[in-house]
Amino acid sequence: MKKLRIADGIHMLTMNVDDILFEGIWEIANGVTINSYIVQGEKTAIIDGVINWDGIPETLYRNLEEIGVEPQNIDYLIVNH
Repeated sequence: MKKLRIADGIHMLTMNVDDILFEGIWEIANGVTINSYIVQGEKTAIIDGVINWDGIPETLYRNLEEIGVEPQNIDYLIVNH
């Protein structure tokens, strides 16, 4: 998983997945990219929390800590799908 700084207080966690069935059902010939955004200001929000394809929440926690966000300090979780 890559961590990218988009702007001050805005980060993207992104990963490309091409070796499994999407949602356990569909083959995707060219794979899929999964993104999560972290927006920090007076409050902290996560948009679509990517937990890595391994499904382990600790993957997300580790990546958040690497960009300076502690899970207990997240104010909002926005789920788009």
